[in-house]
Amino acid sequence: MSLLQARTLAIGYPGRTLVRRLDLTVDPGQVWALLGNNGSGKSTLLHTLAGLRAPLEGGVELDGRALPSFSAPARARRLGLLLQEDVSGFWGTVRDYVLLGRYPHRRSLWGWSEADFASADAAIAVVDLGGRAQRALGALSGGERQRARLAMLFAQAPVLLLLDEPLQHLDLRHQRELLARLRAWAGERGRAVLMSLHDPRAARRVCDRALLLFDDGSWQAGEAHALLDDACLERLYGCPLDEASASGQGASGRHV
Repeated sequence: MSLLQARTLAIGYPGRTLVRRLDLTVDPGQVWALLGNNGSGKSTLLHTLAGLRAPLEGGVELDGRALPSFSAPARARRLGLLLQEDVSGFWGTVRDYVLLGRYPHRRSLWGWSEADFASADAAIAVVDLGGRAQRALGALSGGERQRARLAMLFAQAPVLLLLDEPLQHLDLRHQRELLARLRAWAGERGRAVLMSLHDPRAARRVCDRALLLFDDGSWQAGEAHALLDDACLERLYGCPLDEASASGQGASGRHV
């Protein structure tokens, strides 16, 4: 069974449609790249697929059920969303913050279980923040806070991750490590990832599917190797692409 399906989905705002009649199926094991210009609807689509925004038309199904039929905890056990937001105002430590991802699984009103602590600590280690677990979240750099946000999602342990620009603020090493982790994560226990990216090289590196959102509201979805070529990307972005940004070939086209 597919994890997520969007049927004849239209998204946007009153008086402005960003994407029209989108049909999308996300299956277990897949890693999707979501690409498009600023304002093409990438964030709005992720919010809609996560149930934070109602579609203008059509609907979204999770595990074959209409998304609105899920309670918030049940939905969070199946689907995790990374938003573009700053969490520097959070009052607690990195570990306190990552533990918030365990709320959908919490079984007691009296505190966290040993399993919750173990899940949080494992997620912190995965994003290379083990030495900062007891530091105040607000005292971290922007890249470290981004990794803490990702750790919270890993601790949440949904089957589907919807990620809005997960590579923002990350240095090169942590970009590479995160992409490898997401590829491996999608191969575990029938999981999947759909993430918006700005760099076609990152999409080429780990994604097997791609969804392109064009400025006129049209879209194209399919296998990444077919869609992430120069012709499609130049039509998508409305500009020529040099080797370093798109080809992935030769010395000037090394992957991220």
